[in-house]
Amino acid sequence: MPAEWITKPGHEEINSPQRHFTYVNDPGCGFMFDVNQAGEVMFSTELARENYALALREVEAGTMVDHGTVDFTNDVWNPGTIRCGCGQPLNLSGGDTTTCTCGNEYNGCAQLLRPNWREFCRETGELDD
Repeated sequence: MPAEWITKPGHEEINSPQRHFTYVNDPGCGFMFDVNQAGEVMFSTELARENYALALREVEAGTMVDHGTVDFTNDVWNPGTIRCGCGQPLNLSGGDTTTCTCGNEYNGCAQLLRPNWREFCRETGELDD
């Protein structure tokens, strides 16, 4: 029996502001950096920080254009959120199965799997890990 859907699966658009730089001679190439709500560039790695510094130097040299902050929209698949049998909300992973902290395990269609499903599938030859 499927669990109760809190959020059904489907496509959703994620809007994330990006600081956008392109090369003067090749406007299809450049850099984009994540920006927080305050408009500040966020760096996930040291390389991103170095690339940002490079982009600023290239703008100063006149070989890149700083387009400022632009809204970048990305279409993503949301596998959905269900209410587990224990009552807790559970974000489905989009993978083969998702396990709640209570131990209940669900497939991608929000069906509760039997506790020993892996053992059963190994016996029937459906799993060979």
